[in-house]
Amino acid sequence: MTGITLQLDLADKAVFGALDGLLARLGHKLPLMRALGAYLRSSTRERFETQTAPDGSRWKPSIRAQLGGGVTLVDHGILRDSFIDSAGEDFARVGTSDVRAGTFQFGRTKDEPVAAHSRTIRQAFGRPLASAVTVQVQAHTRNPNIVARPMVGVSIEDREEIVGLASDFLEGGMAEGAGA
Repeated sequence: MTGITLQLDLADKAVFGALDGLLARLGHKLPLMRALGAYLRSSTRERFETQTAPDGSRWKPSIRAQLGGGVTLVDHGILRDSFIDSAGEDFARVGTSDVRAGTFQFGRTKDEPVAAHSRTIRQAFGRPLASAVTVQVQAHTRNPNIVARPMVGVSIEDREEIVGLASDFLEGGMAEGAGA
């Protein structure tokens, strides 16, 4: 994926420390990893509704949302709906191939070079021009000044839910063919 990905591994002590060693002794863990991947995707999508980062901080409202009364990062829901999950025996992953995701996750505040180019103007002040005008634009820099709005990550609530899902799995609630 060229967008952004979060991978959760069974070796992640910060998440699975409470169950240290128990999961390693189990055989077939794919059902658990699938459940964790689905949960992480759901949690990521929920952040678009709550407008909060994994650390609980509120996203700064976008100008579009402020002016138009919409929701930040949810104009048509394309980014939100692009997140998918996958899993293997020892990992769960959530991510998107949407190239905008990294910009919104980490922000973009550095000057960026813009090469010289030509621009064709077909309207001015919302009205069509009688004939199109082509102008030459010199090379310059621009600063998009996009603040970070983290959407991918593991919150405290996510850790609790992950431990709960893993505990259920250990108790046999989800264990398809799991063996000790």
